[in-house]
Amino acid sequence: MVPSLKPLPPIESGASLRIIAPANFVAERDVVPGIRFLRSQGFSISTCPNLFEQEGQFAGSDKTRAQSLMDAFADPEVDAILCARGGYGTPRILDLIDWDLIAANPKPFVGFSDITAVLTALVLKCGMPAFHGPMVRDIGENVNDKTHRGLLEALRGTHSDWPLLWEDVKVLREGKVRGPLIGGNLTVLAAIAGSSMALQADGAILLLEDVGEYIYRMDRALVQLSRSGALHGVKGVIVSDVVDVEDGNVPFGIGVREMILSHFPDVPVIAGFPAGHGPIKATLPLGVAVTLDADKDSPSLTLAT
Repeated sequence: MVPSLKPLPPIESGASLRIIAPANFVAERDVVPGIRFLRSQGFSISTCPNLFEQEGQFAGSDKTRAQSLMDAFADPEVDAILCARGGYGTPRILDLIDWDLIAANPKPFVGFSDITAVLTALVLKCGMPAFHGPMVRDIGENVNDKTHRGLLEALRGTHSDWPLLWEDVKVLREGKVRGPLIGGNLTVLAAIAGSSMALQADGAILLLEDVGEYIYRMDRALVQLSRSGALHGVKGVIVSDVVDVEDGNVPFGIGVREMILSHFPDVPVIAGFPAGHGPIKATLPLGVAVTLDADKDSPSLTLAT
C-alpha cells in the first residue's frame, strides 16, 4: 500500500530555495526569469554548483548531479528545493543517492517530467511527500497566473484544493475515491519499473502525464507497469496533460484517453487535469491523501481530511 503522508510544514516568506539541475543541462537565460520571480516573492535563492555545467546533454556527470541533490537536502540553510528543468537524466542517478540521508532531512521538493523518478523515490523509499509541479524554467515570463499561484500556495501551505474549472477537464468514468496521490510521467514510471525505486500504486490515486510520445508506446508502458504489479490496487486515475502525442503509420485504433481508460476498467478516471507539460502547471502533493470526486457535473480534487 502507498503510505498516506502528512504534508511537510509550509515555508515562510524569506525562506531559502535551492535550485538544482538533476537532468538535462540548462541555459542561464532559461532560468533567470524564474529566479527573478521567486526573489520578487521574498525568497532567498541559492543554486547548485553544476547548474550551468554541460556534459553531453546532462548538467554535469551523474555523480555531480546526484551530489548536488544530496547536498541540497543535507544543507540546513536550504528550506525547499526546486528543479531547474527536466529532460532526461534523473533515472541515471538514482543508485548514486544516499536515500537515508535524504529521509533524515525532509523538505519540500518540486519537479515533474523526468524528475518523476526522484518524486517516486521520495514518496515510496523515503516516506516523504513531494510536489509534482512547475520547474524554474516554467515560471519565468508570460506564465499563466494559475501556475504561479499554485506553486506559491503549495510551498506556503495554503493550497487546500484544486477546483476543476478548466474547460478541458473531462470525466471519463464517474466515482468518488480517497487515497494518496502518486505518479507522474508515464514513460519515466515505466523506465524505473522493476527497480528498488519502482512505482507501487496500491490504494493510491494515480497521476499520469507525458509528452512527445506515440499512443502505442504509452500503451506499451502501461502494459509493462501492469505486468510488473505497479498498478495493482489503483483506486482512481487522473490523466493530466498528454502533449504532442502521435499515432503511428499504422493507426492504434483508439485515442490516447480511450487507451488509458481501457487499462483501468473499474475505477474513476478524469482527463485533462492541468498539470505537466501543458500551459497551466498545477502543483500537486504526491504521497498526500486526496479525494477525487469524478462527478460529471462538478468534478473536484481536494486534500482529504
